[in-house]
Amino acid sequence: KPYSLFARLTGLPLVEVQLPGELSTFMLARTFNYNGEPWRFDMFGGSRAARSKSGSHSLVLAQRKASASLLPAFRYADTAPGSSLMQLAAKLAPQREDWSRMQRSLLEMVPSDHVAEGTLRLGVFDDVEGPAHPFKPLAVDGTALALCPNDGCGFVKLEVALSIPAFRKHYEAWHAVQANQATEEQRELVAKDKGPSVLPPQALQHYPRDDAALEEAHAAMQDRLQTLEPAGDDALWLYRPLIGGGYRGQRVRAVPSADDKVHLPQQRSQAFDAAGGPLLLGKPPYDKENLLPVPEQRIATVAKGDATAAFLSQCFGIQYSYTGFDDRSGADAQMLHSKGMLVVVPEQQWPAGFSDTDLACSKEDLKTLSCWTNGRDRGALPREILSTGSLRLKDIVEPGRLGALPIDELRKRDMDTDGDDAFVYAGYPKLAALISRVMDRKAGLGRQKSFKPPKTATPAIDPVSGHYQPGRLSEIMSLKRGQRITSAAATLASRFMGQPDDLREAMARDMMFGTYDGIERGLRNGLRELLDEQVRDPQVLATLRVQAREAIERAHLPEARQAATLLHAQLLALEADPAADSAAPALPEALAEAFPGLAKAYEAASGVDARIHAILDNYPVCRLSHAQFPNGQPGLIPGQPELTMRNLFTNAIKVGTDALKSDTGTALFAKIVEACERSERAFAERVRSVPYSRATARAMQDGRFDPEQTKLLLQRMPSMAAGVMEDALEALQQAGWIARPQPPAEHD
Repeated sequence: KPYSLFARLTGLPLVEVQLPGELSTFMLARTFNYNGEPWRFDMFGGSRAARSKSGSHSLVLAQRKASASLLPAFRYADTAPGSSLMQLAAKLAPQREDWSRMQRSLLEMVPSDHVAEGTLRLGVFDDVEGPAHPFKPLAVDGTALALCPNDGCGFVKLEVALSIPAFRKHYEAWHAVQANQATEEQRELVAKDKGPSVLPPQALQHYPRDDAALEEAHAAMQDRLQTLEPAGDDALWLYRPLIGGGYRGQRVRAVPSADDKVHLPQQRSQAFDAAGGPLLLGKPPYDKENLLPVPEQRIATVAKGDATAAFLSQCFGIQYSYTGFDDRSGADAQMLHSKGMLVVVPEQQWPAGFSDTDLACSKEDLKTLSCWTNGRDRGALPREILSTGSLRLKDIVEPGRLGALPIDELRKRDMDTDGDDAFVYAGYPKLAALISRVMDRKAGLGRQKSFKPPKTATPAIDPVSGHYQPGRLSEIMSLKRGQRITSAAATLASRFMGQPDDLREAMARDMMFGTYDGIERGLRNGLRELLDEQVRDPQVLATLRVQAREAIERAHLPEARQAATLLHAQLLALEADPAADSAAPALPEALAEAFPGLAKAYEAASGVDARIHAILDNYPVCRLSHAQFPNGQPGLIPGQPELTMRNLFTNAIKVGTDALKSDTGTALFAKIVEACERSERAFAERVRSVPYSRATARAMQDGRFDPEQTKLLLQRMPSMAAGVMEDALEALQQAGWIARPQPPAEHD
């Protein structure tokens, strides 16, 4: 029988509602009858609510049904003010944004042998630079290993992990297999190595074709053909080498290293040990340059005598959820929730200075605390917390699967260590050199500020009545909108990256209007109100004129500067004498060409008022307004429209994925992505879909795949991803796995 902390604490049954495809506020606001009582499902959720129909990361083909989204439901009577369920909610979800954390903190179900209840001594640490971190596990000889807690990942004593029955069983099975004394059941339990990982083409879509790197990819593909054969249960056995070529790598579960080196366990370092050279380290999704090289001298392995790599070859990891009480917080004890990865450390390798700590983690791993109503004040946390609670096992990671990565390398790839996998590829120095050149050139153009949607914190308790306020309608709708943005922005970015260079530049310039360039909404609305007034306030006009003059300085593209100058000139004319139909300044040619509708309306306008209206009605509003982003528009690299748009799509994806945790501005970014899609459709000669996508898998399955058309399309595309697929397609045809077209029959 599964274990439910919710049932343990409340005695109530856990009921979930399966959501239909499209969700509406009307549907969420409804109650439904179950067992003769009204129930509601607009309160909490999390990863199960976020399961999407699109299966954005995995390739969902006809055989596998996508998981439906689920939301937990509660009896209406249990959500009355002051009820025991609401008191529990106030302790575990003190902010409105915590609605999505309740999935892991309270509502998850795990098999009954995946949990241990009891009292733990938690050590919580600030995230500091690895070398300065006070907590480091020890090598067998007593020296400190290059591992430390950091956002997402901590350490747990082996004896604590062994108190979870499922872990103990797995631990004993692994050791029995190593000693060659395992039973059949134990051998079944130990994970089978899934073999090498492929390189998704999205990882290469950011880099241009390069002859040396393509030659290297050709050699890898020829090598791959030696062992390629149909796999009975794998419908995608041909699709994967077709879209990704012959690159092979290894998957590691990321944990933070306390130095600047990548530490690879023996089970994952064979390719590097043989090939040497730079190691490519990648992290999906590849919405930006997340495949980057790490130089050879910063790779540490058992073959090089590295103690940390030796430890990783022998140690277990667990992915966990913890929910408990702060035992020292008084009669009405506070509750806390943390989650992430834990590296399991044997007693003799636990640092002596922390012998009275059972579990060491980062302060960032604490997700909710009852007193965090207005924000997460992690700085005020004590170093030690005594807590009685429930430690639940989500996943067991066997020895040889953990890889320790430098904290700065994790940050470059927006990577967490709370369960994320990284992928390492050794033996591709030419690809590594290409990526290094591209990144050096990009660094020379100036850094965009790292865009993290702001983390919001809204109290869930009514300040007047003191009652907990249930109902998370807007948050759930924002999550669904976020999923649509993520999916749309990722496919838009993929198509954008696949366009021929000139076309992509032209698209980027077009997409700048209405996103980074355009009239500030405040200025437009102010002018419209002013023009409607019978008597115009000279003070208001003067303020608007200052705003219009500032807009000239802030414009990015030449046409945007022309439009801003034109509007400012009309405001000066309005102040001088609106009635006098002075000769209007001509519309600049470039501006007229970019906005034919504006040119037509401006030409037809008589008088200053009409000309201002023509500009306001036919020139776009700037959506990433300077008023909303006073410290700079997110993603902007001045003078680089193409790089700016790449950044914009990355930011939109981040807004979408973070919508589960925070109010990230999904409404604004949904409009921006739609506007960019409209702009893209105006280019008739564009590449309409990239061949290295799910559409190709479906076409191959249905017998509709056209290799010759695909080749023609790939030849137009400038990215390394297209070059690799072009070579792979040719190689698979030569090997006879994909048919060549029949030459036309010759007639006498």
